[in-house]
Parts: sequence; C-alpha cells; structure tokens
Amino acid sequence: MIEQKNLESLRCGDKSLQHADLKQADLRGSDLSGADLSRADLSQADLTGANLAGAILTRVNFKQTNLCYANLQDAELLWANFADADLRGANLQTANLRLVSFKRTLIDDKTQMDDKWRLVWRLINKGGEALDLRGVDLSHTDLDGVKLPKADLSKANLFAADINHADLNDANFERAYLEGCNFVCSNLQGASLKGSYLEDSHLIESDLTGASFDDADLSNALILNVKLLGATLQRTTLTGATIQPADWAMNATEQLKDIVCDFVYVNKQRRPCDPSLNFDEGELALRLSLGILGEA
Repeated sequence: MIEQKNLESLRCGDKSLQHADLKQADLRGSDLSGADLSRADLSQADLTGANLAGAILTRVNFKQTNLCYANLQDAELLWANFADADLRGANLQTANLRLVSFKRTLIDDKTQMDDKWRLVWRLINKGGEALDLRGVDLSHTDLDGVKLPKADLSKANLFAADINHADLNDANFERAYLEGCNFVCSNLQGASLKGSYLEDSHLIESDLTGASFDDADLSNALILNVKLLGATLQRTTLTGATIQPADWAMNATEQLKDIVCDFVYVNKQRRPCDPSLNFDEGELALRLSLGILGEA
C-alpha cells in the first residue's frame, strides 16, 4: 500500500525519493522533473501527463503504470521496468533506455522514442521468424524472452545485451559483436556464431546443440551447464573462459579442434593451476576427453 508520507513529500516539493513506495499513486499532471526516484515502486500508478523530464528513474518499477502523454525526455531509465505499462503519447526522446523492459508495453504512433528503442519494443512484443537484422544496434538492450528463430543478426552490435530465455534457433550471429552479452536459458540450437566476438559473455544453461562457434572469441566467457552436442568450436579462442568439464567430455577432441586456449577456470580455480604455465596445443581437449582437467 502507498505510504502517505511519500505523497506528502512530493506535494511539498521533495524530489529525492529513492526506494519510495508510490504504488497506485495518483500523480496525474505532477511536476517531477529532475526528481530522484531511483528504485521507487510506481507500479499501477497514474502518471498521465506527468512531467518526469530529466528525472533519475534507475530501476524504477513502472509495471502496469499509466504514463499516457507523460514527459520522460532526458530521463535516466536504466533497468526500469515498463512491463504492461501504458506509454501511448509519452515522450521518451533522448532518455537513457538501456536495459529497460518493454514486455507487453503499450505504445502508439504518438509515442516519441528513438528508432532503436521502437525496434526493441517490436522485437520483444512481436518477434518474428527470419527477420533481417544485419548490422543493427541492439547494444545495452533487454531482449529477455525474445523469439527470433532464423533471424539474420550478422555483424549486429549486441554489446552488453540481455538475451535470456530467448528462442534463437538457427539464428545467424556471424561476426556479431556480443561482448558482455547474456544468453541464460536460451535456445541457440543450430545457430551460427562464426567469427563473433563473445568476450566476457555468459552462456549459462543454454541449448547450444549444433551451434557453430568456429573462429569466435570466447575469452573470459562463462560457459556453464550448456548442451554442446554437435557444436563446433574450430579455431575458437577460449582463454580465460570458465567451463564445466562435464559439458565438454563427449567428443571434446573433435569439438575443440585447433582452439586457442592458454588457460581456463573450473570452479574459480585456474587450470593449469600454476599461473606461470599455459596449456600446450591440444592439451585442453585431451584432458577434457580423458576427464583429467582437474589434474592440470
């Protein structure tokens, strides 16, 4: 339930309300420009026509909130949640919308937002098969649950994107920029990631069956609890990656043909454990196939 003191603070001009409980608040037409409402709960609130220009709204919960014709220009909205919110007629021009959730959000032709974020909204809420997304900028986006089977994302910029719980079956990520990208519980069966840059990425509990990582860079990546049956990693860079040996035991010698790997981490332990030593050519694949990586 909304805390009355938070409403009274707003009415008195207090614009510093981090973590405030404003759930279901009636804030129609309110002037909250420049306010710091980071991590506040504004779910189910009515902010119709409110002025939030330049406001700090990091991690704010706008779930099921009415923001029709609200002014969010230049607002800081990093990690904000607009799930089921109404943004028809709202102004989000030049707002920071990095990693914002647009699941089931309502927008219309009068909603003002940069083309990049309108595309993100469309991908999340409409998806599509075999879409041509070559070279698009989807960096710092929340694409959780996106359905893009057979999409062409070659040379796309997906730096630091969250692509968890996604359907990317047979998608093309060749030479895509995927540094710091999260693929958690995603379907990448048959996907091509040839020549892609995946340094510091997270591939966790995802289905990589039949995927191709040939010539890709997976330096310092987290690759845990994944399905790798039929996946290829020829000439792939794995130096510094964190892996789970059980994922790689089957056909490791063939899968890891000609890989580039000086060392890996298993349970936060470097292998080889001696920091002055690196794997010899083919040693990682051999140790994985024999189940003796822990002895390195």
